[in-house]
Amino acid sequence: MDLAGSGTDLRPYANTFGGRVVSVALRIYSRASLIPRLDTHVSLRHLRDGLTSEADDSDEFDIQGPLAVFERLVQRAAPSRGFELTLSTDLPPLAGLADTASLAVATTALIWEFTRRVYTPADLAREVTEALIDISSHPWPRHDAWVCAVGGLNDLAFPGGTRACDLPGTPEDAVLMPQDLELTTKESVRLSFEQHGLLFATGLQPDPDACRRGLLERLNAGEEGAFRSLHQAKATAQAVGNAFAAGDSRGLAALLYEDWNAPHPLCSSVFSGAVAELIARGAEAGAIGAKLCALDGSCIFFACEDLASRQRVLDAMKARGARPLPFLIDDMGVRIWSQPQINS
Repeated sequence: MDLAGSGTDLRPYANTFGGRVVSVALRIYSRASLIPRLDTHVSLRHLRDGLTSEADDSDEFDIQGPLAVFERLVQRAAPSRGFELTLSTDLPPLAGLADTASLAVATTALIWEFTRRVYTPADLAREVTEALIDISSHPWPRHDAWVCAVGGLNDLAFPGGTRACDLPGTPEDAVLMPQDLELTTKESVRLSFEQHGLLFATGLQPDPDACRRGLLERLNAGEEGAFRSLHQAKATAQAVGNAFAAGDSRGLAALLYEDWNAPHPLCSSVFSGAVAELIARGAEAGAIGAKLCALDGSCIFFACEDLASRQRVLDAMKARGARPLPFLIDDMGVRIWSQPQINS
């Protein structure tokens, strides 16, 4: 979940000005399981969405349809043996919480373990981001895969001031990964953040890519308003990182409201009255901070001052059909384990 700076890591902006995103990994998990085969046949199955894809060899995937990114990741890994890969996630559909990126990170880590590749979490993040960009044919947020792979609270600075192709030895289409500024936070503010925070899937069904497409079009057209809004978002991200480090819970909540207001000029077409209504009702119930976790309005986070106001906000949102999601920070990132296969 991004807390501030979303959009500033997209290449049309970050390559010139540099980006800054504060994100957190949550204990809402995506999983992948792999059963080896003796032949080269590869099968993919997505349990939540009821999707399947298979090929006699990984090179034979046509890279089309809703499982295209996973087919591409299998091809890029070039396994010499086949396997059965099953994907599942605790995230509801269209929750706006990087379910594709998290599943892609789990998939890549598992296949690389299977092929005995040595890697780091940064390698996973780069591989997944490159595959997502390849499939979508447009820039993709670079913080999603990073946070899923690494875990924890992250204050990420993305290289700027030069174009990627100007860096020595870097091809023009390279995916430059962030510098992790190793966000420090007082334990008191982290505990308050977890205990008093609330996360909701709104149940709205927007086009999840509409905001990103619209933002990219405006950036590529050189529209001044789009760049100005991202300048503001980047400044807010820096302030959010400082608030965590200073242990300023109330200041952090106020900054989340500021970040909620910032995207309006960028994505007005997806900010429905229902989204604004939910945030207004949350504020009336006692929330001291709120923001969209996805710019399409499918997920909202509220910061509350105490447990009593948290309960009031919870009741108000449930009364309006929003679904509460677990809100605890995961510090471990992607994890792999194996178990012996039992022959029947």
